[in-house]
Amino acid sequence: MEDPRERLVTSISTEELERRWKAAREWMKEEGVDYLLMRNDEEYFGGYVKWFTDIPARHSYPFTVIFPRDDGMTTITSSPSAEPGPKAWALRGVKQRLGAPYYPALNYTSIYDAELAVGVLKEKVGGTVGVVGRSFFHVPFYEY
Repeated sequence: MEDPRERLVTSISTEELERRWKAAREWMKEEGVDYLLMRNDEEYFGGYVKWFTDIPARHSYPFTVIFPRDDGMTTITSSPSAEPGPKAWALRGVKQRLGAPYYPALNYTSIYDAELAVGVLKEKVGGTVGVVGRSFFHVPFYEY
């Protein structure tokens, strides 16, 4: 039987998150990048979403983050549109939470998260978007 202590998820301190955000924004300024776009759907392989938000993607549900150089983050999750997850109280540094009922097993929902991401980024005319961890984006998202 698995020791439950091995599955314990510990939180990243707010000070550490702020340090990470500051370092990322300094790099973005140097490189002329206005937004970072990242996506994960696994808790244990590839932790860009966790690194920026302290919330891991779980159970193969995609979790997208838009990290602007000069504003709060936007999260996009597979959740009800009216009350996107995770709960606002669980997130630090997030300004906007978006959700849609999309699942990898339902092909017709394969671009719902991409539509939301493009909708956010379209509002930022002329911005440069850096893609973090390209291999974590599925083809329909990337092609959209």
